[in-house]
Parts: sequence; structure tokens; C-alpha cells
Amino acid sequence: MVSLSTMERELRAEFSDSSKTIYMQCVTQLLSASEGFLGPEDKAAGNSAKINLTYQNLSSLVSRYYETVAAIHLYYREAGLIVSSSSGLLFQNDRPERSQGRDWLRLLAEKGTRGLWTKAPGGNPIALRCFPILSDAETCSVLIAVEFRAEAIRNVVSGPLAIEGGSTWVADGAGGPVAVSPAGGWSDSVASVAGEAAARMRKGTTGYVRSMGGNSCLVSAVAVSDTGWTLVNVTPLSVLYRKGDSIRFVLLSICLGTIALGIVIVFFLAPRMYGPLGSLIGRVRGMFGLKLPPPADATNEYSLLNYALDGLSDRMNELSATLQRNLPVIKHEFVQRLLNGDGIDGKDLSDSLGVVGHATFPERSAAAIVVIEEKSESFDVRAVKYRLAERMEGESGRFVLASILPGAAVALIVGADDGREGLASVAAGWGDLARNGLDRRIAVYLGPSVDSPFDLQTSFAEARLLAAYGFFFPEEAVLIDRADLLAREGRDSTLARTTLDLLSESLVARNTPGIDSALQALRNFVRSNAASADAARRELSRVLGAIADYAESAFPGGGAPTRGDILSILDTSRDIDDFIDRAARVAKDMFVKVDIRSDERNAILVARIKTYVKENLAAELSLQKLSEVVGISTGYMSKVFRDETGGHFVEFVTDSRLAEAQRLLTSSDSSVQEISRAVGFNTPAYFIKQFRLKYGCTPYEYRRTH
Repeated sequence: MVSLSTMERELRAEFSDSSKTIYMQCVTQLLSASEGFLGPEDKAAGNSAKINLTYQNLSSLVSRYYETVAAIHLYYREAGLIVSSSSGLLFQNDRPERSQGRDWLRLLAEKGTRGLWTKAPGGNPIALRCFPILSDAETCSVLIAVEFRAEAIRNVVSGPLAIEGGSTWVADGAGGPVAVSPAGGWSDSVASVAGEAAARMRKGTTGYVRSMGGNSCLVSAVAVSDTGWTLVNVTPLSVLYRKGDSIRFVLLSICLGTIALGIVIVFFLAPRMYGPLGSLIGRVRGMFGLKLPPPADATNEYSLLNYALDGLSDRMNELSATLQRNLPVIKHEFVQRLLNGDGIDGKDLSDSLGVVGHATFPERSAAAIVVIEEKSESFDVRAVKYRLAERMEGESGRFVLASILPGAAVALIVGADDGREGLASVAAGWGDLARNGLDRRIAVYLGPSVDSPFDLQTSFAEARLLAAYGFFFPEEAVLIDRADLLAREGRDSTLARTTLDLLSESLVARNTPGIDSALQALRNFVRSNAASADAARRELSRVLGAIADYAESAFPGGGAPTRGDILSILDTSRDIDDFIDRAARVAKDMFVKVDIRSDERNAILVARIKTYVKENLAAELSLQKLSEVVGISTGYMSKVFRDETGGHFVEFVTDSRLAEAQRLLTSSDSSVQEISRAVGFNTPAYFIKQFRLKYGCTPYEYRRTH
């Protein structure tokens, strides 16, 4: 079965990598505009030859990638036109390209990036990038859009690389469909699964099991590099089990063939042996590494027997290689079927035990889930899981069977003949193995011991419940027989209204201690016995929703984390402590941005006030009048002006009028009375008084001496 990673590499090569190559080819042409494309700053008028050459070059470029590329569009920002390989020349007043072009720039500006993957109106994926290379939506001169064929993406997920027995989708960053394999359609439930898989993938989970359409399915996801797409596959577990049955059928066929070959040797070939069986014994002993010289009288009557023995040896080698190659798959399926209670019987149990290297099953056993710490630095979680599973099987000194789970988890079946104390002891030993051998902490969730391997699903179900509560108790390395946690199932209490009110009020007031108090109350709530794990996680989502509401109200034009980014904190947090740290950091980071924006807004406000005063010196310039002009209260305006300038508004108005009067006294022939009126003083006497206070002389004396 082809892996998602193989399919991702194909998508990356066909679309992500080729989009970058096409972009650089366009950049080269734009940099040599005299020979290639219309120049970034060129106008449409008088450049019909260049526009036609650009169109021809784009069409030629598309023809090189005709299997995957539908069109290439160049959006010239200065000239307000688009040159398209599919549509020719389009001006801004041509629809629908006009609105689409502006949408591109808006989308880039919202994301704050130089490149973006989005969709054309017809559904084709488009890769957008700005020219020049280091420009963005606000400063670019040309926007280069490479439009790919949606059917080409469908061909990848449904062609030779298609994953047998499953449905595969490519979803975009907004959770919409990019391509769908023929085996699966697109629906709201599929969109939900795609979004869920993408969120888990960002946390490091590449596969997990969930119910879909009434079936238990393995959901796998991988990010398609550079595109923002998520490649998602859903395969029913029944298909995987059938594959296991197919492997067993092959093994059985090999065994039966080997037996049949032995019968042929015994009943049909032995009568043809005219001499002693020395050659036969030598060949058989040779198969087991005991080298004997061939008989001196080796004649043709042994050639058929030797040929048969060669075939028997080959079959035995094939059987051994097949077993070794598929042992992880067989063991994984065997453990999963036991843990999920999936139709295993006594004969299956006995046969599978022999294959995985155990003679008998312990009298008592239990199920466990081991979750591995995910450190901030990048690491191969799969390698860590396999190494840990191998060590737990080999170094615990008891019956242990491990199966790799999606994400950073391992499922175990462990012998429990020595009861709860023995299980707790071996769990602590696993913790030492992980810390000393892998430099990782682990959390172990143990279900109760059972008397029959066919009852392990009940133990595994309890282990899964304990693992759900482990998110709220990261300090406990082992959870076993926790009746207090299991008793919370079904409880549906909600977070106190006062806590949510405190959070909302603290966000608006930018009150950091209030945020910390509200989040601490949240931590206490989810760790109490008031709500089940699902209900507690629902309350965590409500708190994130309140933070997202504040972000949207405080930053209506963008500039803050999106609602999706904030809500994803729950799915990507390691535990409740990590969740609270990240939620508090998001809120406090927004406070800093609000303060910066407030400072910028106040500076702009004061600049507007100063400009208005200097342009309207002869008009009424009272505090009331200016507050009406800029649209704020007189009290707030007075405070902002004082905070920004260090002085009072009335003083600024008087100083501005006197400064202009000083300039007019030396640069014009107007009388003192005329200058007084021109700068806004009601009476010449008051003007003369204020001038003397400011400059130490009357306006007449100032004009005479200057």
C-alpha cells in the first residue's frame, strides 16, 4: 500500500516545486522587461507589442507544464491590468478578473505573507507570489499567479499512487476541498474530519482511529509542503484486517506447499533412490550448516531429489523472510484486535502467539496506554515510539506486547499476575527506561487486570478514559485504578459565570492579573470532580472563544491571531499547564499590540490637532471645538494632548498664533491690528499683551528691530 508520504512527495514535486520554478522564470523575464514581459511600471497605452509578447511568453511557459498548469496570470498593480495566458489582457473594469485581482492582494495583506495558495473562481488552486521577491501585498509591483488544474491533483490521489481500500482528500487551509479521490465524496462530515486531522497533524499526530459512517477508520494526515494543503486518508480498519488475513493466507499457502512438497519427496521420490541415503543426509545436514563431503558416487539418480531439496530450502527461506518482514504488521493487528475485542478466537490467539514469539498467554493481563513527552524541538516521534516499545517488550521481565498508536502513544498488553502493585511497579520501570534511554518523560494509563485475554477491551476502554483525564493531571506519571476520575464520566458542569465575566472584563481592561486569576480558576475547575473530560475540554474551548472574541473586537482590521489560531491552542497543547501558559501569552501579546496601536493612534490624533490649529489660526480654536473636529470628548482630548506633548492645548494654540504673528511682522506690511485678527486674537490689546509676555517686547518694537 502506498504511503501518504509518497503521495505528498508526488504532490510537492508536481505542484509546490513547479510553482516555485515557474515563479522564478517569470521573475527572470520581469527583470529583463525589454526582452521578456511587460515591465512592472509600464503603462498599457502604447505597449501593445510588449503586452502581446508577454501573453505569448506566458502561453509558452504554460505549454511546458500543460499536464498540471491551467494558466499563469500577471497582475500589474501600477497599470491596473492583468495579462493572462488564458484570457489575454484584462483591465480593472473587466469582470470577474477585476474583483479576483483585488481579492488576491487582500488575501495576501490579511496573511501578512509574500506568497499564498488559494483558489480561482472555478475551483482551480492558485499559487500567488509577489514581485520583487522581497515585496509584500502593500509594496509589490506585480503579482504572479500560477493556476493549476484541479483534475491533475485528483489524478495524483486517485491514480497509481491511490491508497487501496481508502478514501483520500486534499484539503486547503480553510478546510475546503482541493481534490477528492473517486472512492470518497466531499461533505460537511469530511470537511470536519479534514480539519480535525490537520489540527492533530500540527500537534504531531499523523494518524488516529475514529468512527466515520458507522465504521471504525484509521485517519492519516500529512502536510503538503509550501501549499497549506493537508493530505488526508480515511481507511476502514476492516480493510486493514483483510490485509492481515491476506498475509496469513500467503503464509498458510507457503506452509501447505512445503508440506505437499515433503509428501512428494517421501512417497514418489524415495523409491527412485537405489543406493544408501548418504547424499540425502548430506544435503539435509548441509541445510542446517553441517558440511559433509559429497558421496564419491554422486550419480544422476540424485539430481531430481537434490532439485526438490533446493526447492524446499527456497520455500523455507521464503517463509522465514515473509514472517520477519510482516511480523510488525501481524503483531500490531493481533494486539489491536485483542484490545478492541474484534472477533479473535482461541485458535487465532494460539496461532498469533506463536508467530509473535510467546508460547502461552498469562492468566491475568491488563491494557495500558503510554504517552511520550513531545519536546519543543523537532524529533522523529515514530522512531522514539518503536524504540520505546521494543525496550518495554524486552527489558520489563514479563509478558508484554506493544502496538504503535497514532500520535506519540503506544498501546500495551501486559501480564498482571502480581496484581495492581506489580503493574504500578513495572509502569515506574518504563518511566526509567524512557528517561534514561530516550531522554523523554512518559505518562502511563493502566486499565484493570482481567482473567481472560478476550476481556482486554474492557481494560483498554478504561485506559483510554484515564488517558483523556491525563491532560488535566500532567504531574501524575502513572494513572491506575482511579475511581475518582472515572466517576466524573457523565458530569456536565460548566465554568462559573463569574470566571468568564472576569476573563472578558480583564481582556477589555488589559488587566494581566485578572487574566491570570481567571485562567487559574479555569485550571481548578477542570481538575475538580465537577465535569467529565469532554465537558472540561468544552469549557476550555469556551475560554478560547472569549479570547478570540476580544481579538476580533480589538483588531477589526486584522493584526491579531485569527480565531482559528486561537481555538487550535486546545488541540496543540501538551497538557493543561501548557494550555494556560499559551492562552495567557496570546492575551498578553495582544495587550502589547493594543498599547502600541493606542500610542500610534494618539500620535496620529495629536498630529491632526496640530495641523488643524496651524491651518485655522483665525477661527475658533477652543477645546470644545477641536474635540468636535476630531470626534472625541474634551476630557480625553486634553489628556491625550498633554500625554503626547507635555503641555496644555490652550498654551499650544497661543504659542502657534504668536509664532505666526512673529513671522507676519517681518514678512508683510500688514498693520498690527490686521495681524492680530489674522492669527485669531479678538482685540489688539490682548494680542500686544501676549506678545510682550512671549518675546519681551511689543509687536511694534519687534518690527522696528527686526
